Amino acid sequence: MLWRPAALFTPRPARAQDPAYDIAFAEAQRFEEAGNLAAAARTLEAILPQYPDRAFLTLQLAWTHFRAGHYKDAEGYYRRTITLSPGLTDARLGLAWSLVKEGRCTIAHAEIKALLEDFPKLPGAQEAEAACIPLSNHFYPWLSLTGHYYQDHPTKEWALTVAAGLDVIIRGHFSLGAAFRFSDFTPPGDITHGTAQYEGYGLLGYGTTRWGIGAEYAFLADHTGYSGDSHHGGLSARFSPWGEGTLDLAASFYNDATVLRSELGWKLPVGGGLSLRPAAAIQWAKTDSYGTGFLGTGMLTVEWENARGAVFLGGKYGEEFRPAYLSRELVMNIPERIQWGVWAGGRVRAGRSTLTLSYALDRLRSADSTTNEYRTAHYLTLSAALNF
Repeated sequence: MLWRPAALFTPRPARAQDPAYDIAFAEAQRFEEAGNLAAAARTLEAILPQYPDRAFLTLQLAWTHFRAGHYKDAEGYYRRTITLSPGLTDARLGLAWSLVKEGRCTIAHAEIKALLEDFPKLPGAQEAEAACIPLSNHFYPWLSLTGHYYQDHPTKEWALTVAAGLDVIIRGHFSLGAAFRFSDFTPPGDITHGTAQYEGYGLLGYGTTRWGIGAEYAFLADHTGYSGDSHHGGLSARFSPWGEGTLDLAASFYNDATVLRSELGWKLPVGGGLSLRPAAAIQWAKTDSYGTGFLGTGMLTVEWENARGAVFLGGKYGEEFRPAYLSRELVMNIPERIQWGVWAGGRVRAGRSTLTLSYALDRLRSADSTTNEYRTAHYLTLSAALNF
């Protein structure tokens, strides 16, 4: 988004008759500079009852909430600012952008049309009009290829995975998704056995700009002779008070094991396009061969993103047993535990298409925790997605 209000914490001269006002603005500025937008908003809202008619105060509150992703709150403060000062262009443009972010394009376009009639060359107005996605159906087909290499593995050396999917957004809120994944494994030497694995995924969800919920299901047909067919179900939630938090729950039912997994993560904006996503996962597994127990994993991803694309780097530590990442259409149906891993990559956006290249490494240990047999798996993935 190119638009930014001209009045953003503009230095104000101290005024003896309004000490609380100036102190609050200075404190809010310090919070804003530290990236704590929630604290900045609370500081300004605390003095609002004392200064209910200050348009600059409500305008600053609107912009702070907008930056934090609280578009409904921003809309309310922009409307209040317009009531106090109808000629304030920043407030009118901010209201239009808030409506755009909420997906309320019909109302947003009416606001933008009125702005452009008054100010035909107003910076940011035409961008807002182009950015608004009408509440109609949108389709996101994608395709990915992954090459695997397993070092010192007794039953497989190379593998190729082909995956394809289609996600559909209906009326801007409802989501449907389906994906299929096929993997073909090459055994080392003269070992001969089944080498294929087939996976099918389905998703149903509902979301807004601030939150979302979804339900997932996956069926895995294992023709490698390892685990047999299995069923996987899950629930996911997304929430955006500051950054974006996600909660993923999954239950996997194999012939020889039952695995429950929960993962909580939070993508936190740092500034300048940089973000951190710490996450933690807990598993409970009941197996015929290795008994019952809990496993835990910690993860961290660092990402830098702009309008043209992004680069990312991350890692995890802590054992996982056959984890199901249903929100990513992936079930790790392998005979080892994942002990730790790292990943890196980047993506490029061009028009309606996005191209992603990533590399991941997993350190694997025998599923029998008493046996220290380690192997290393490498994955190189190229994927392409469209938006229309």
